[in-house]
Amino acid sequence: LQEKKKEKAQAHCGMVNCLNFMARIGINLSSTSSRVEEVIKRKQSKVKVIMQTPQKDAFCIDQVRKEKAKLQNLMSKLGADQIEKITGYTFKEKSFLLQAFTHPSYGDNRLTASYEKLEFLGDAVLDYLVTCYIYTNTDADPSRLTVIRSALVCNNMFASLLTDIQLDQFILHCTPGIYNKIKEYLDDKWWDETQPAEVKVDKTLKQINEEDPPELDMVEVPKVLGDVFEALFGAIFLDSGHDLSVVWSVYRRLCPTLDKVVANPPLNIKKQLLEKFPVVGSVVFSSATQEGGGTVSVTVEVPAGGTRRKFKGKGRSKKLAVLAACKCALRKLGEEEGVDAAGDCLARTE
Repeated sequence: LQEKKKEKAQAHCGMVNCLNFMARIGINLSSTSSRVEEVIKRKQSKVKVIMQTPQKDAFCIDQVRKEKAKLQNLMSKLGADQIEKITGYTFKEKSFLLQAFTHPSYGDNRLTASYEKLEFLGDAVLDYLVTCYIYTNTDADPSRLTVIRSALVCNNMFASLLTDIQLDQFILHCTPGIYNKIKEYLDDKWWDETQPAEVKVDKTLKQINEEDPPELDMVEVPKVLGDVFEALFGAIFLDSGHDLSVVWSVYRRLCPTLDKVVANPPLNIKKQLLEKFPVVGSVVFSSATQEGGGTVSVTVEVPAGGTRRKFKGKGRSKKLAVLAACKCALRKLGEEEGVDAAGDCLARTE
């Protein structure tokens, strides 16, 4: 009897049944009804939804499909075989993979568009899958579910995952600034992950003299890294014929820390500092000060060693400067305590 109840419940669940219900209440997303006007007018339909036909390739126009040699040359430059080996997924249609790793600045690829549309798709697919997973595999309340999802589906996490498996090295671009930003990010990430607590001074942790507070420039996570990660999964979704189980299996492989993050989502750097000094009013931030080159600086003051200690942060905005000051404090105090307090590579700055 229980099995029959379970089968009956499953017969009314799932994405297709959800879409059928939406069509009956006037939100018809069937591939046979693509008119926006019908959705706006809430035109109801009792006909079963027909799923969208998967896109067959990523080529811009029909003519370029014949340029096999050009495609082969671009795939060789990309290092497609290595990417497939790293991800554990082999693309049936290689043009999707090419598009996923093509930055808008890369002019040599005239066969596909850049990764931007795939990024949009991949973001939605990963958000849906991660939301389903944490909803069905935790007993968390709504506020904690939001915290967990924010930790898993954000640019910082995606950038970290991409660079962990060194897929950042395959991005096709013609912008020197991107390389420099990625290098700065990787240097900063390396410090957080591996630097021993005995090392006294980070190369980015500057102290002008004994009376000046330690100072840290905020290294931003390059958006391109998270974008390419999302685009990769958008590409896998299309190449697999919209098979969510395939997308999920690849994501699980590339995100080995999933269950760890679900169980203990990392805190924002500012929240880490506030939790370290929980007494109300013990953590005091200065007002933002404009410095040269469009940089903003903020100083944070905390109680430590029987006195008040100041730490200075810089960034392109007040928010980033505040985070830099918090990170500076956590690093410096962590060194002095023999603990790398800011050593969690997943610490979020968003």
